[in-house]
Amino acid sequence: MINFAESAGIEIESVTEKSVECSTEIKDIHRNAVGGVHGGAIFTLADFTFAIYSNLDNLYGFDVGNTIGQSCNISYLKSTRINRLTVQSTCLNKVKIYLFIKMTLKMI
Repeated sequence: MINFAESAGIEIESVTEKSVECSTEIKDIHRNAVGGVHGGAIFTLADFTFAIYSNLDNLYGFDVGNTIGQSCNISYLKSTRINRLTVQSTCLNKVKIYLFIKMTLKMI
């Protein structure tokens, strides 16, 4: 069975205790009506990267504790026509069960 991330073409590039980086090759299915990268494709990649980091203890044995996503905000500042999209998640702070994660988008 193929999962959602696989069907979106998402690949896990690197995993450490401090950060996770995932990427996807941008294909026609990831583009909006005017040829730019669809906001949903960007959000999907960011959400998946966040999910991997949030579950490092379950997936990779790193001790980040049990966490869940509570809030996410993305500001789309301009449209783009690129071939590859990469998101890196890095933990800025952890307070009890709350992780404050910075997501960095790289457009290639």
